[in-house]
Amino acid sequence: MAKATDRQQRLAEALKRFKKVRLEGLAPTPASGMQQEDHLDRQTHRTLKTTYAKLCLWLLVAQLAIMNAVLILAGCGCLEYERWTIELYMTGTLAEVFLVVRLIVKHLFPQQRMR
Repeated sequence: MAKATDRQQRLAEALKRFKKVRLEGLAPTPASGMQQEDHLDRQTHRTLKTTYAKLCLWLLVAQLAIMNAVLILAGCGCLEYERWTIELYMTGTLAEVFLVVRLIVKHLFPQQRMR
């Protein structure tokens, strides 16, 4: 038993020394100006995409809220429109929402190609 414990301790110490030497050999290299600029560009681009996506989603929420208000007011009789006018408005609004969501997904968040 004593031999096994002694051997385990020696192996643990050797592993610690190996990790220390290995980590010291991998000191981080300072990023070049081009790499820093590229990182800043990617970060700015990501922030811009997120801002546009949030703005578009809030506009879609407002548009759907207005559409629901028009539907409720038309149903209660507060707004007098022919049936086909309301149906056309609802269909057009929903189609617009679906297309804007598709544009957001397609252009703001394009698929990354596998390399």
